[in-house]
Amino acid sequence: SCYGGKMIQFILLISRQGKTRLKKWFVPSMERDQFRTIKEVSSLILSRSPKVCNFLEWRDYKLVYKRYARCRRARRGVRVRRVLHVSA
Repeated sequence: SCYGGKMIQFILLISRQGKTRLKKWFVPSMERDQFRTIKEVSSLILSRSPKVCNFLEWRDYKLVYKRYARCRRARRGVRVRRVLHVSA
């Protein structure tokens, strides 16, 4: 779960309707902050066209997501200026 000494902070599995199917935090986070993050990230990713890049910036982080037939999985990377490569 580490890349260059930096840690993936969370993984989300979100349906096309925006329902959270799986959430896993790898760093301590309050429940209300998790809820807010899920809401912001899911609306951001679900509104994107299928033809755009799967990497995007959100706050000071890099988000990496993958579209699937039924769900979308998102991972928040680390606070870096370069692109974070995350494999599934």
